[in-house]
Amino acid sequence: MIILTVETSTPTGSLSLVDTKTQVEFHKSWSRTNNKSQAKNSHSEALTIIFQEALNHLKASPNKIDLLVSTIGPGSFTGIRVAINFIKTLSFTCDIPIIQVNSLKALSLNALYSPQAISTVTCLQNAQKNSVFFAQYSLDQNKGLCSELLSPRLITIQQLNESSIQPTLCLGDGLNIYSDFLDEGIKNSLLCKPQLNAHPQTPFIHQYVHNNLESLKKIRWPDLSPLYLKGSEAEENQKRGLLKPLPQF
Repeated sequence: MIILTVETSTPTGSLSLVDTKTQVEFHKSWSRTNNKSQAKNSHSEALTIIFQEALNHLKASPNKIDLLVSTIGPGSFTGIRVAINFIKTLSFTCDIPIIQVNSLKALSLNALYSPQAISTVTCLQNAQKNSVFFAQYSLDQNKGLCSELLSPRLITIQQLNESSIQPTLCLGDGLNIYSDFLDEGIKNSLLCKPQLNAHPQTPFIHQYVHNNLESLKKIRWPDLSPLYLKGSEAEENQKRGLLKPLPQF
């Protein structure tokens, strides 16, 4: 079975293409740039180039892929669309089933496959404008299972400071970015391990999906939907009155 996994919900994108029969694997990550003069480093262009590298490495073609895996957010509005549109196009063109994984659960898998004993994870991913994407997961490292304790949600830093969190490992870039604005009690409850990546990684997503194929739901391309917990920048500006709708003629 050949499985393609794609993640572009954060500034760090990644792709994995694995043939589980021959055990030939390709994994690669890249960083998106906000510099318009370096468009080659955008998620959309990097994904296209690296996908071709992966196919060349496995000596495969798109119609030989058996399963597609995509993260669906929450995360960057534009980044989420890049992965979903890419996976939808492949699924439609080559008639390949899809498994979708929310991006915070995908992030928690960095800890699930850590050699360190970890049972609970709090995910805090920067959502811009003094807010974070938040979720909590319970991990069973012996069985390779990840269970949702608190579903993904968008919260402000003030709401985070007012919450009650038991001491847990914290994954994501939110803790580091907003550290100066967090109460000491919250910071003391969130343990950071720098050696665990702050962004979802497709090798771990692939491993989780491959190990749990029987229990994960497979969908077709029309059913692949983004998990948007906040609107695009234009939509958010319109809500705050910073962007006026066009006049009707």
